Amino acid sequence: MNRSFALDAAALALLAAIVLIVLALTGLVRAAEPVPLPKTCSHWLPDGSFIVLIGRHGGMNPEATLQNNADR
Repeated sequence: MNRSFALDAAALALLAAIVLIVLALTGLVRAAEPVPLPKTCSHWLPDGSFIVLIGRHGGMNPEATLQNNADR
């Protein structure tokens, strides 16, 4: 194995290690960003029941609906 090939292999290994470190740091920074909480909207309905809309777009596009019909 000649000296030039060994230097090229070492440079390639160093470059690969730097790329992996940068990718790992980028992933850690993204994981540390806060996640926005879903918006909620609650209302008393005319019949006296209570409704809560849960979703990222508030009441316009709810992901789930919870109703309390215990007062009926």
